[in-house]
Amino acid sequence: MSILRDSPHLTDHDDGTVDEYRSFSGWAVAAMILGLLAPLALVNVWLSLIPLAGIVVAVIALVRMAVLAPALTGRKTALAGLFLSVLFASAAAADQLVYWQAMDREARRFANAWFAFLADDQPHKAHQLTLMPRYRQPLDDRLWEFYREGDPWREELEGYVEQPVVGKLLALGDRARARYHTTEASGRDAHSVAVRQLFTVTYYNTERGPTTFFVRLGMQRLPLEHQQAAWRMVHVEEVEP
Repeated sequence: MSILRDSPHLTDHDDGTVDEYRSFSGWAVAAMILGLLAPLALVNVWLSLIPLAGIVVAVIALVRMAVLAPALTGRKTALAGLFLSVLFASAAAADQLVYWQAMDREARRFANAWFAFLADDQPHKAHQLTLMPRYRQPLDDRLWEFYREGDPWREELEGYVEQPVVGKLLALGDRARARYHTTEASGRDAHSVAVRQLFTVTYYNTERGPTTFFVRLGMQRLPLEHQQAAWRMVHVEEVEP
C-alpha cells in the first residue's frame, strides 16, 4: 500500500469545512437595505433614486456571487432586495404617471374655462383667472363693479384685452373653437405645479374658409388651505404651427 495514497491531503475537506470559509456578500446586504428603504420612493419623486440604486446594487451583488462562486453567499438576500426595489420603483413610476395625468386634465379644464369666458365676451372673468387666488373676486354678475371706471383694476383689464391673443379671441367670440392639442411641458417645485399646453383655435374665414391658429398657455397650480388648489393663467401666446 502506498504511503502517499493513504496520507491525508491538505485539500481533503468536507463540505462543512468549505462552507466555513464562504463569506456573505456585502453588496447583497446593501441591496437588501436599499430594498427596505425603497417604499420612500412613494413619498417624494427624488427618493425614487433609492430603489433605482437598489436595483443596481442587487445586480452587482448577483454578478459578483456568480463570478466568485462558491466563495460568496447571499444570493437570496440580493434577490429579495432586487424584488423590493423593482416593486417600489414600478409603484413610484405608476404613481407619478397617474399624478401627472390628473394635473394634465385639471389644466385642460381650466384652459377651456378661460377660452369660454373670452368666447362669451366676458374678459373680466378671464382676467380674474390670471390673478393670484387671494386677489380674485367671485365670478358672478357683480364682478363688473370690481372693474368700475377709474379704478386701477379697470386699467389692468383694459391692458389685458389689448394683448394680441386676448383681443383676437374676443373679436372672434363664439365663432372660434378651441381644442386641446398637446401638453408641451410640466413640472413642479416645492410650492406649485406648472403645465404648458398647446391648443388649436379654428374659426371660419369668409375669404379662406376654415382657419386655424395655435395658442400656447402656461398655467400654474397653487395650493390653498384644506388640501385644495387653484389654477392661474400665467402666460398666453400665439405660436406658429
